Amino acid sequence: MKPSPTIREIAAHLGLSIYSVSMALRGSERVAPTTRARIVASALELGYRPNPTIAALMSSMRSKKLTRHLTTMALVIPVNEPQWNGRHRYIVDIVEGVRERCNALGFGYEQFVMQPDQAGWETLNQVIESRGIDGLILGPQYDTVGAHGIDLSRLAYVAIGLTFKETPAHRVTTTTLANIRQALEHTLALGWNRPGIIITDRDNDSVENIMLGAYLGYLHRRIERAPAPLIYKEKDFNAENVIAWMRREGVNAILCSREIVSTWLRDAGVRVGTDVAFALLDRPRGPSELAGIVQRLHEVGGTSVDLLGELIHANERGLAKIPRVIEVEGEWVDGPSMPPCPHYPRR
Repeated sequence: MKPSPTIREIAAHLGLSIYSVSMALRGSERVAPTTRARIVASALELGYRPNPTIAALMSSMRSKKLTRHLTTMALVIPVNEPQWNGRHRYIVDIVEGVRERCNALGFGYEQFVMQPDQAGWETLNQVIESRGIDGLILGPQYDTVGAHGIDLSRLAYVAIGLTFKETPAHRVTTTTLANIRQALEHTLALGWNRPGIIITDRDNDSVENIMLGAYLGYLHRRIERAPAPLIYKEKDFNAENVIAWMRREGVNAILCSREIVSTWLRDAGVRVGTDVAFALLDRPRGPSELAGIVQRLHEVGGTSVDLLGELIHANERGLAKIPRVIEVEGEWVDGPSMPPCPHYPRR
């Protein structure tokens, strides 16, 4: 991106004083209307982009008033589940990470939870402008994949996840490929030689089939006739289908994102950690008897603030010309649900 010209450069180009150009770009009536219009038109033609952060700082200094936040960010959470009540752990971890990082860096923080069919999307632009919001963090989506009419041309913005597809965007996401590989590496190293994965079709679509590709790609040279993954729709997700798949494929270790599967196994008389190992691909932070991958969603939220702050301070607004993707790798955590396999030599 071509750097924005300085006021000194604009003044030299027009043959005017720096003071006149500075006052005109601030809309001051001390400059004649015709001269002001000529200065503004020339500045825009040269690629001038006012930096609201610096403008706010200068305004605060001139007024001798203490401004608590010179930069304000907003997290927009598009939710397509009517009963969402703010307790979904995936979202909560991201929200906490965003809020804490904003506080640590001195940014103001706003949050908007939007349903796809809410009329509020139509007025969000006005709310963003009236509250002086400088940048947006667009939360992960499922069925909704666009900006819903948000005017991004004047804002810096960052998307979380891979589902914001219609508009070029810098984004921060979990490293799904590395997380699946890491889980499989630990599973095989512990001696469980028939790992199978359970994937919702919605989750797989939201990460561009990376879950499926990571599983098949890792195992195709390591296990002869690897278990077929169980990819299911929500209406077909039940204990009967999971148990039938496990027995049909000869699975002795299950990787999935739903904790309820471990309960179904125990209810069916399967000894978790002895007959079958079990690991969560989205393990919660903190103590748990379940092994698995902690996706570090808290860090995903915090990293999105870091990236958005860079864009704001560099005055990079509007559509991303060369989108950047930052991935946060998860961490494997051992647990009783996946001990060393008692039936096979440890690899």
